[in-house]
Amino acid sequence: MGFLDRFWKKRERESRPHVTAIIAAAGSGSRMGDSYGCGKQLIELRGEPVIAHTLRAFQRAETIDEIVIVAREEELVTIADIVKGIEADKVTEIVVGGSSRQESVSKGLSRVSPKSHFIAIHDGARPLIRPELIDRTARAALEHGAAAVGVPVKDTLKHVSAGGFIAGTVDRETLVQIQTPQIFELKQYAAGIALAVTEGAEYTDDCQLYERLGKPIRLVPGDYENIKITTREDLDIAEAVLERRVEELLR
Repeated sequence: MGFLDRFWKKRERESRPHVTAIIAAAGSGSRMGDSYGCGKQLIELRGEPVIAHTLRAFQRAETIDEIVIVAREEELVTIADIVKGIEADKVTEIVVGGSSRQESVSKGLSRVSPKSHFIAIHDGARPLIRPELIDRTARAALEHGAAAVGVPVKDTLKHVSAGGFIAGTVDRETLVQIQTPQIFELKQYAAGIALAVTEGAEYTDDCQLYERLGKPIRLVPGDYENIKITTREDLDIAEAVLERRVEELLR
C-alpha cells in the first residue's frame, strides 16, 4: 500500500462514525450433536477454531474500529486465549451472553465504547466472511442508516398446507436469504431492543428489530460462501472453501 492509499484510509477512519462489531458466539450448537464437546464456534476448522477465522476477518476490515464478543460463560477463557493468539487487538470486551440471541446482543450492546455510532452484528459461526464484504456493508450502513448482507434465493419455494400438501409456489424474484453482518445506527437499534422488551417479543434476526421501528435497511449483495456453521455438512463445505482460497493465493 502506497503513501497516498495510507493517507486516504487514515482520513476516512478519522472522519467517519465509529463502528463496533458485536460477534454473537454464545450459541450452544445443539444441531451439531454432542461429539465435539464444545460450542460450534470452537470446533476446529482447518487447524483453527471457527471463531478465529471470524475474528480475523473483522480485525482486517478497514471500517471496524472495535470488537465485542458475546460468548458462553464456560468458553470465556478459551476465547480470550484465541483472541490473544491471533493478535486481534480490536477486541475490547468478551462478555457472557444471555438465554437468547436477542438478549446476548443486548448484553454486548451495553459494553460498546461510548464513541460508537454504529454496530455491526455478526454470527461467530460465520467464519467465511470476507473483510471486503464487511467494509461494503458498513459503508452502505453509514450512508443509509442500516444495511444487511443477503443473497438471492436459489431454490424453488412452496407453500405447504397444514395437512402436509403443497399449496402453491412462492415467487422468489423478490426473496433474499439474509446473512450477517447486519449493521445499524446504534441509537435506533437500541430503541428496537427496548420496544421488543416492552412488547415481550423475541426476534431471532436483528433486522426484525429495525423493521419493527419502520426503518429502512439497505440490502448489500452477499456471498454464497458466507455460510453459517450449523451442521456437520457445513463444516465440510467450509473446509473446502478455505482450501480453495489458499490455493488461489498460491497461484
